[in-house]
Amino acid sequence: MKVLTFGNSDITFAIPVQEVNRVIEIVAIQNLPDTPAYISGFFELANNAIPVIDIGHFFTLKTREPELSDKFIIVSAHQAPIALWVEKVSELMDINDEIIATNKELAYLGEKVKGVIKNQKNLIIICDTQQFLERSQLDDLFKKIEESKTPLAEAN
Repeated sequence: MKVLTFGNSDITFAIPVQEVNRVIEIVAIQNLPDTPAYISGFFELANNAIPVIDIGHFFTLKTREPELSDKFIIVSAHQAPIALWVEKVSELMDINDEIIATNKELAYLGEKVKGVIKNQKNLIIICDTQQFLERSQLDDLFKKIEESKTPLAEAN
């Protein structure tokens, strides 16, 4: 399996390459009120609204302000684009399936984890991007995004 590795704080994460649409530099994020803390907002890319997920919230990492060196990894969740806000993108790795501990062995890490890669350097958490948002949550997010883009009707 080929994975893209990335980091937040001192933790290394990975997602299978086939789930990655693209990696882009961080851009300005529009706030989206009344959303869970892990939703940082959204941005427009090629006329598509893309919600931004701060995956650090799922792994109890310290919240921080965006930096110019940060990246967005755009993936598809339930056939819709979402951006994972990460501090750095590290490398592409070919992983031997035998060095992956599955979520069944590591259930305490939660449903957002597919498994963990054990290599000589460290442990790498393989994220399950489909578990970051449920389909209904994603539908609600896109509805809120559309509502935030619609100008309020003028009072008569």
